[in-house]
Amino acid sequence: MYLIPKPDFVSEYEGSLNLANQKLDELTDVLIDKSDKNPEGYTLRITDNGILITAGSEQGAFRAKTTLRQLAFSYRNCLPYLEITDSPRFSFRGFMIDSARHMQTIDELKTMIEAASLFKFNVFHWHLSDDQGFRIELEKHPDITKKASIRKSSEFNKKNFSSKPYGGYYTKKEIKEIIDYCHERYIKVIPELDIPGHTTAILHARTDLSCRGANIELKTRGGIFPDILCAGNPDTYNVIKDILDEICEIFPDEYIHLGGDEAPKVRWDNCPKCKAAAESLKLENMEQLQGHFVNTFSEYLQSRGKSVIVWNESINGGNLNRAALVQLWMDKENKAVRWANSGNSIILSPFRPYYMDYPYGMYPLKQVYSYEPLHLKGLDKTGQENVKGVESPVWTEHISDFDTMTYMCFPRFMAVAETAWTSPEKKGYPDFEKRAEFFCRILNETGLITAPKKDWNPLSAKRISETARFFFNAVSLDMIRGFISPDKESKDEKN
Repeated sequence: MYLIPKPDFVSEYEGSLNLANQKLDELTDVLIDKSDKNPEGYTLRITDNGILITAGSEQGAFRAKTTLRQLAFSYRNCLPYLEITDSPRFSFRGFMIDSARHMQTIDELKTMIEAASLFKFNVFHWHLSDDQGFRIELEKHPDITKKASIRKSSEFNKKNFSSKPYGGYYTKKEIKEIIDYCHERYIKVIPELDIPGHTTAILHARTDLSCRGANIELKTRGGIFPDILCAGNPDTYNVIKDILDEICEIFPDEYIHLGGDEAPKVRWDNCPKCKAAAESLKLENMEQLQGHFVNTFSEYLQSRGKSVIVWNESINGGNLNRAALVQLWMDKENKAVRWANSGNSIILSPFRPYYMDYPYGMYPLKQVYSYEPLHLKGLDKTGQENVKGVESPVWTEHISDFDTMTYMCFPRFMAVAETAWTSPEKKGYPDFEKRAEFFCRILNETGLITAPKKDWNPLSAKRISETARFFFNAVSLDMIRGFISPDKESKDEKN
């Protein structure tokens, strides 16, 4: 039996139900039992009387139908008599697509969403703004959409270098189409407006929102850049609130992601407005100014009925609103662990091994599958209870085409999906690998490119060569300087 994620309990009985060319829906009855406290929990029974789904909500019924679809892939026209009782381990099971560095077509996004839905992901985190592009149609600030969506070239790596301008954005109609497509699959959509850092694209369109007021070009490569939104300028708050108003109107789900990662403070340290703001607020340092900055928009979004997610750097000042959901990607000082141990919510997106843009030689399938979220170093019982789930991002600095994206994500997304849904004691890699091989064939039949099995777990020599090749192709000396000392300016950023 090939099912991903692996269900809680499966009981098989003698006999099978012949579909006789009938559609599954025609043979399926659904009973919604609202006394079930888990909205995604379900029981699936296949007997000689047909198929019965009992679930706590329509969402749970959809997850059961997803299991039924997987069974149909395995058994075709004869489904075995069985009973499956199942519910997810985590309520937050996310995947993220970066459309800021390289965009995907609407059909490509739908293909990724459909594939993720097959493995019971329930959150699509859509990264729509960064230093290299702003991808949301804005009506109140069309200048931002127009100017911030086009960069002069693409210099992310040696292999995919392009001197041609790159640009585009998603119209509100297109965004709504994606949201509706997700909601049909009970997937929530979380847009990300990355602030105060990673905002070079916005600052190119609105130089008055930077600390220097200088002309700033969209970035053509990856990295961490010193120019960020000025936290001492009232206009910054007004413009960002305008953008958030439009985001709230487009995106109906609960969460808005405000980024907050990799925001160097060199500009703030030398900005009279930022220093005055920090002094008037009696803040101890610029990390606390970022906390105040994020809190301002968090409270504004709360007034609009929204909740906020931020990357874990937003807690560095120690003054982040406790209502925020913190997304941990890298935290050498264990601040996010202490945040969770103190009773606050987190989701885990460890760059090692959940970042899908890194090659299999760096993060083999077995390593992705073996990651256990609740074994995070320093996490106590309270902290474990505050882990709401996991998310796997695919960043696109080094992924410019869709086939490469799907190759990098599948089958590794399947491994993340099983960790997010299935209890650890029911997992096992050898069995998972067989199931992953089966579903890769199913995805291939739809035209989706997956990594061949020979690439999933490279031997040591190949891992070393893949990793070396990745960094040789992707990393420049200027990028290394930026990551080591993000507060120091590269030559092209001093002017």
